[in-house]
Amino acid sequence: MYYTTENCTKCNKCVESCPTKAILMLEKKAFNCVTCGKCAEVCPSKAIFRNQYGGYVVDKEKCTGCGICAKNCPFGFIKILENKSIGICSMCGVCKDVCPSDAKINVTNLLKYNNSSKSFESIAPKPASEKKTEVSKMSIFIDREKCTNCGACRNVCPAMAIELDAPDGVCTNCGLCVELCPTKAIELPNINEKKCIKCYKCVRNCPVDAIWMVDGKMTINTLDVNEARVRYCVNCNNCIDSCNYEALYRKGPRIVYEADKCTSCGLCLYVCPYDIRKEVEDLFLGHCILCGRCVKACPENAISLKKVKWQGNVTEACVRCGICMELCPKECIYVDKDRFEVDLDLCDLCGVCAMSCPVGALPFEPYDEMEITGGSVEYNPHLCVKCGKCVDICPTDAISEDLNWDLDKCIFCGACDNICPGHAVKVKTYFDDILIDGRTKEARQ
Repeated sequence: MYYTTENCTKCNKCVESCPTKAILMLEKKAFNCVTCGKCAEVCPSKAIFRNQYGGYVVDKEKCTGCGICAKNCPFGFIKILENKSIGICSMCGVCKDVCPSDAKINVTNLLKYNNSSKSFESIAPKPASEKKTEVSKMSIFIDREKCTNCGACRNVCPAMAIELDAPDGVCTNCGLCVELCPTKAIELPNINEKKCIKCYKCVRNCPVDAIWMVDGKMTINTLDVNEARVRYCVNCNNCIDSCNYEALYRKGPRIVYEADKCTSCGLCLYVCPYDIRKEVEDLFLGHCILCGRCVKACPENAISLKKVKWQGNVTEACVRCGICMELCPKECIYVDKDRFEVDLDLCDLCGVCAMSCPVGALPFEPYDEMEITGGSVEYNPHLCVKCGKCVDICPTDAISEDLNWDLDKCIFCGACDNICPGHAVKVKTYFDDILIDGRTKEARQ
C-alpha cells in the first residue's frame, strides 16, 4: 500500500488523481486503501485479483455490483458506482507521481493490514545476504561496424567457437583458398587459369562450397552483397552451469572441457544462447578458449579481447518493457514500473539483455542485435484502471489519451503491458525465431 507521511499538505491532488477513487482525505492527511485483500477474499464472482505490485484490480466484466466487497471493506473505501466496485487501490502509483510534497511511500513489503486483529503489522525483512555488486568476464568482441562477415576468424578458431551463417555456394571472401593454393593462383575473386594446376585443394577446403569447375575452369561464385553473419561464443557460464559432471569448468578466465568426464548428455548444446556448441566426433566443442587467434586473423581489425563489467544498472533510456526479463536465460532480471533488478549471483553476462533491448538501455555494448520483427496488442477495457501509465511510458507515443494504439508507431516493445497494474494490455513481441507472448505478471520480493 501507499503510506502518507507527515509531509502531506492536504492539497487533495492524490485524491483527485486516483483513477480508482481509493484515497480518502481525513482530518490530518490523505489515507490510501490498505490493500488488505478482504475484497478479493469475499468476492463471490472472483472479479477482484491481486496484481504484481501488491494492489487489487476489479475485472468489470465479472463484477456483478453485489456490494459484498463494500460491506466487508474495513475502512469503507469501496463504493458501488454504476453497478461496479470502485475504491480499491491497484498500486498504480499515480498518487505518488502527482504529490508535490513527496508524501507517498510504497510500504507494500514493510507493512500489512491484519483483518483479524484489525491492525497494521510490520513485515519482517528478509535476512541480509552477501550479494555480488558487480559481475565481469573476458570475451572476444566483434565490432559489427567493421566486420565484413568473411569468416576468416572461423577458419582459424581451434575450439570451433565461431560460426558463419552463410548461403551455400557463395564466397564470403574469407581468404582461405588464397592461403592454401600451392601455386598462388588465386586473387579473390579470380583464379589465374595459367597458374592453376587443378589440384582441387581450394574446392575441398572451401567452408561454404563456393568454388567449382565450370567449362573446364575453376570458378569462385560471388555476390555483390555478403549475406553471411558471424556468431560466436561470448564466454558466458551457461554450458558450465548445465554440466552436472564437471566436464566443463572455468580455469581462470577460460572454459575448459574434459572429455573423459563428459557423459554426452548434450545439455550444454541446448543452453547455449548463441547456438555455438556442437558435437564433433563424440566431443562437445564450441567454447571460446581466449587464445586470440581470431584477433590476429581478422583482416579488418574488427575483433578484440575485452573485459566486460556490469553492476546491474540501466540508463535513463529504459522504458521498463520487460523484454530482457522475458529472454534472460538465467531468469536473473526483474523489471516492473518501480524496479530494474538483477541477481548478479546468477548473471553470467551472456549479453542477451543488451542485444534484445529496443532502446539500448544496457550500459555495455551488445555482441549482436536482435530486432523486433512484429507483434500485436490486445487491450481489455474491463481490466483497465485508467491510470494512464501506458500512455506515459510508451517510447514512440503510440498510445493516445483515450487509449487507442497507433500500430504504425508501435514497436511492440511491451512497455505498456509490463507496466499495466490492471493486466489490461497484452503485447506479443516477435523476433526472428522467438515469440514473447505477453509479459510475466509475477511479483518478486
